[in-house]
Amino acid sequence: MSRNADVNRLDGFDLALRGAAILNDKEISHILLESPTGHCRSGVAFNRCIVEAFKRQHLELGWLLIDHAQGQDIEIALTQSLRRSSRNGWTETARSLLDRGANINGTGGVFSPPPLELAAFGGHEDTVQLLLERGASPEAGSGRLGAIVGVAYSGHAGAGRKLLDAGVQLPPSAWTLLLEKAARHESGDFIRLLVERGVVDLHALDDGDLANLVVYACAYGNIDLVKFYVKHGLPVAGPLFEEHCDAQPIAFAVAYGQRDMEKALLELGATPVDLSQSSFGEGFADGSYPCAPPKMEKPREYDILY
Repeated sequence: MSRNADVNRLDGFDLALRGAAILNDKEISHILLESPTGHCRSGVAFNRCIVEAFKRQHLELGWLLIDHAQGQDIEIALTQSLRRSSRNGWTETARSLLDRGANINGTGGVFSPPPLELAAFGGHEDTVQLLLERGASPEAGSGRLGAIVGVAYSGHAGAGRKLLDAGVQLPPSAWTLLLEKAARHESGDFIRLLVERGVVDLHALDDGDLANLVVYACAYGNIDLVKFYVKHGLPVAGPLFEEHCDAQPIAFAVAYGQRDMEKALLELGATPVDLSQSSFGEGFADGSYPCAPPKMEKPREYDILY
C-alpha cells in the first residue's frame, strides 16, 4: 500500500485499521492514520480499533491510535480498555489508561460491570488496590451489590478483603444476597471472610436463608464449609430444612452423589436418609441415581465480549 492510496476504496478504512490493530501491524497503522483520504466512518468504529489493540496488549499501537484521535470522543474506548485490563490484572496498563482519562467507575457504554468489580472477580489484588487508590467506588457495580459481588462469584477472598478494608457499605439485604451467590458458586473462602470479619451474622439470617446456605454447601460437596457452619452453631439437620428446602441436607448430598459429604454429615449427627421417602423420591423412581449437581453459571458479562 502506498501513502497516497485511497484507503476508502478498500473494504473500509475502519475495517483496515481494525485489522491492523488486531495484527499489531504498526507500519500499516501509520500509513492508514497518515493518509489524507483516510478516516473512520464513525467514532464507534475508531473506538473499536483502540479496544482491539488494548485487549490484545498491543500497547504501543493502542497509544498510537489514541494519539491520532484528533478530537474524537474516545472515552468509551478508554473505559472499555480499562475494564479489560482490570479483568485481566494488567495493572500498569490500567494505570496508564486512567492517566489518559478512562472513567474509573464507567462501563464503556454497556450495562456491564465496572473496572473494580471485574478486577475483584479476577482476584487481581494489585489492580483492585490501584483502582481504590485512584478513587473507584466500592459501592459501584453492575447491580445493587457493588463491586464485591465479583468476589462472591469467584471466591477470591484477598480481593474481597481489600474491598472490605476500603469500607464498602451495603444494606443488610445485600449481604444476605451476596452470601447466597457465594454459596451457589462454591465461594466458601468469601463466606468465611464475611463471617470472620463480622460483616454478616449467620444467626441473624432468616431461617430460609440459613437453610439454603447449608443445603448449597451439601449439594456441592463443600465439606470444609459445612464444618465451618457447624463450628459457628448452624445445624445440619432439623425441621427448618424440611420447611424451607423440602428435604434434609443429607438428602441433597445423596441425591447429587456427594458420598464424602454424606459420610461427613453422618459423622456430624445427621440421620441416614432413604431418598425414596424424601421429596426426591419421585425423581428417582426411574432408577436414575445420582442426578447431576446443579449447574453453576457465572455472569456472561465477566467475559467482556465487546
